[in-house]
Amino acid sequence: PDRKMVSDVKSFTYGAKGELKKSWNSNVLYTGLDYKNESAENLRMVMPAMMMPRDGTSWQDSEIAQIGWFGEYQRLFSGGKFTASARLDYNYADAKQPSKLFTNLYGDVSAEDLNHNLSVGYSKMLSTNSQLALWAGRAQRSGSLTERYINLFTVGNDNYEILGNPDLQPETNNQADLIYSFSNEKVYFQANVFYSYLQDYISGVIRPDIKAYSMMSPGVRQMQNIDRAMKTGFESRFNWKFLPALRTELAIAYTYAKDLDTGKPL
Repeated sequence: PDRKMVSDVKSFTYGAKGELKKSWNSNVLYTGLDYKNESAENLRMVMPAMMMPRDGTSWQDSEIAQIGWFGEYQRLFSGGKFTASARLDYNYADAKQPSKLFTNLYGDVSAEDLNHNLSVGYSKMLSTNSQLALWAGRAQRSGSLTERYINLFTVGNDNYEILGNPDLQPETNNQADLIYSFSNEKVYFQANVFYSYLQDYISGVIRPDIKAYSMMSPGVRQMQNIDRAMKTGFESRFNWKFLPALRTELAIAYTYAKDLDTGKPL
């Protein structure tokens, strides 16, 4: 028999953006505002006959609204470019129909965050066809609809039911990248080496004390913050146009990540 849960959801995503640009001599300045709203409204739940009644819906009629200011400054040099950017976001989230489990665990399920992003970078032309760039930045992000409000529903590849957490702190990524690029009429190549130090990294933690609904699920993962984590690795892309109408692409990536407090891989 089919023992899977199915959730019919009506989702909305909309937004708006306005931007101004000012150029003078070798300088370029951008600034603007943007807005984004995303929501998920449950229409119905389809469940196997033998499954216990659910406490609430999968998405709990949740919504996230975010308004942000951004700015970027570019300075052109002979054979190079300096870029500095900043962003400030106000993020508000809530669920209109929280389950009893959510109410008992978290109380008020609404959340407000004020996030800021900063980055600087310099790119240097090594030749007509190649350049080297170094970037460093600090970026914050709030939890997504899934990370905050999913209610004991399978959304990953391992069949664990996910329990969202509206009390998540914004995840902070401190990252440096070294990027080499080469391009001509037939070949494009890029290689990126990076290191990232993460604070309040958002990840799923197994909760053996909370029972899953589905017999097919091995358990429940609750979204939580990990105090300190790291990621490092590289990414590489290669494109070759070997005939006028044909080209080939190759991409390789490797990432190593671990929890710095426990030493366990992520």
